[in-house]
Amino acid sequence: MRTTFALLSVAALLAACAAPGQIRNMTHGVNLHGYKSYSWGKAGVSFEAYREVVFECTARGVLSQTDVKPDIDVMDAGASEDQILQRLGQIENAQQREDMRQRHEIIDNCLVEFGFRRFGLTDEQLARLDTLPRGSLERQRYLHSLGSDGEILRRQHLAS
Repeated sequence: MRTTFALLSVAALLAACAAPGQIRNMTHGVNLHGYKSYSWGKAGVSFEAYREVVFECTARGVLSQTDVKPDIDVMDAGASEDQILQRLGQIENAQQREDMRQRHEIIDNCLVEFGFRRFGLTDEQLARLDTLPRGSLERQRYLHSLGSDGEILRRQHLAS
């Protein structure tokens, strides 16, 4: 029972964080060289190995501690309740963005550790992805077919 709960908890956390097997729109300073989005791949990697690495790296990112600190901001003593609530919302959003940035950095570093490379996705590839349901096996297989093709990785490589 504990194992099942732990696996379900990890699965829920993985769903909350963009997996490397999915495309990324959050660039975090990555120069996309004209591409709108990117994914990761490794020439010749099997689908099973691809999925194992995706799971391992995503789990590392999701389960790791980030060093996001609360932003203690002194407000004017005369601030209204609405101003205070608005400022608290801004702080929370900034903390969430920083937390996600740190988690993506952990995931990216893990993928590099396993020999994966970032590559840009063409408009045609993105159009094909748009026809495939997010999280579906068919979508994963399509991304794998792109990410395991050495010629695509060479042509569309993005520096890490």
